[in-house]
Amino acid sequence: MRVHHYIIKFTEEEGWQIDPDLDSDNFPNGTIYDSATGWEFGYQGEGVYAKDEERLSEELTLLLEHHNKMSARLLNTII
Repeated sequence: MRVHHYIIKFTEEEGWQIDPDLDSDNFPNGTIYDSATGWEFGYQGEGVYAKDEERLSEELTLLLEHHNKMSARLLNTII
């Protein structure tokens, strides 16, 4: 089993988004845990990513962008 970990931050200006700058502080051995091999980094250097990392990051980014848009619409209808 592989488990991907992400740091998600919120700012008033940009809403919810992935914060890759905090990855190494919080996950010094990598952001992906594989039960068979241990920890590894999502970005492995020289344009190479771990299995599924690019796809999952893109999907999570799209999900957060959609959430931010829907939250803004909801907030605008309440005000």
